[in-house]
Amino acid sequence: MKTKTQDFEVLVPNAGGTGVAERVTVQIPLCWDKELEQWLLTEEAHQIIEDTKACHMGLILPQQMKELRERYGYTQAQIGELFQAGEKSWTRWETGKHRPSRSINLLIRALYEGKISINYLLEKAGKPPREDSEAHRQLFSKNLGARSKTRSFQRTLSGS
Repeated sequence: MKTKTQDFEVLVPNAGGTGVAERVTVQIPLCWDKELEQWLLTEEAHQIIEDTKACHMGLILPQQMKELRERYGYTQAQIGELFQAGEKSWTRWETGKHRPSRSINLLIRALYEGKISINYLLEKAGKPPREDSEAHRQLFSKNLGARSKTRSFQRTLSGS
């Protein structure tokens, strides 16, 4: 089977979906179809096009969703419950079969980028906080307190 790589212009839709917000050129793989006697997009090419659109529209990618879930050691059922979407929905999002709504995407992206904490979401969902996050925060607070005491002690020694 003959294959080649070619530049392809991806048209990224605007937020309303009524026009093109951006044009992005990407390299995609093509394969030759003997029967049709033309070059066709491969599955990988379709994925590259979809991922490019998603990234430029601010949507979280399936592999980022899996990375987020694994970062916190959650099962698909647990994280689906946290986002009040269910295991099947999360699985579909994580495998790329579907995408979350824009509002859920914003929330997932905020957690992924560290703009909100997992404990904040757990609190709002009426669940107990994660122990490891609390321990991390306490350790961080102790380190800050120790640094503050050290600076205060140094100022006392220097007479300022």
